[in-house]
Amino acid sequence: MLKWIPVILLLVGLGNAQTTQVADFFRITQSISHSVNTPGAWRYGITPRTVEARTYWKITTESYIRDLRLGLVVHFGAYDLRLQGKELALSPGCKTVDPSCFSPILPPPGRQAWRVNLILIDASNALLDSLHGAIKRADPYPATITLSEFFRLEVRSSSDIRAYPSGWKP
Repeated sequence: MLKWIPVILLLVGLGNAQTTQVADFFRITQSISHSVNTPGAWRYGITPRTVEARTYWKITTESYIRDLRLGLVVHFGAYDLRLQGKELALSPGCKTVDPSCFSPILPPPGRQAWRVNLILIDASNALLDSLHGAIKRADPYPATITLSEFFRLEVRSSSDIRAYPSGWKP
C-alpha cells in the first residue's frame, strides 16, 4: 500500500497543476514505436527549440544534475525531483507554476535571469502537456517522455510513473 502513495500523490499533483503561457522555447515530438516488443508504445521527446533555449537549458541541466548528485531536491515547476539510487523520485511541486517553483540557477554571464525563468516555465509546460498525453496512451505498453539531457519518465497504464536520469549517470 505504501508504494502506491507517491503515485497517488503524483497524480493528484498532475491533476491540479496548471500551465502558464509564456513562449515557445521547447518542442514536443511524438512518435509511436514499431518495434516487435512494444508495437504502438508512445514516445514523447521534449527539446529546446532555439539557440537561446539550448544555452540556458545546458546550464540549467548541469546545475540540476550537480544538485541531484549532492542529494538535494530539485524543484522543477509542478514536480520535485530527488535522486534515489539509480532512479529519480518524482513528487508533486507547485500547483500553479511560476519562477519561484524552480531551484535557482545562475544565468550565463551577460544573460538575464527573467529569460531563464521563461525557459524553465516553458519546459515545465511541455512536460505537463506530454504527461497528459502519455497517461491517456499508456496502454498496453508504457509511454515514455524524455526531457532532453535531464530525465526520462516511464508512464504505465496503471498510472505508475517512474523517473530515470537521461543523458547522465547518478
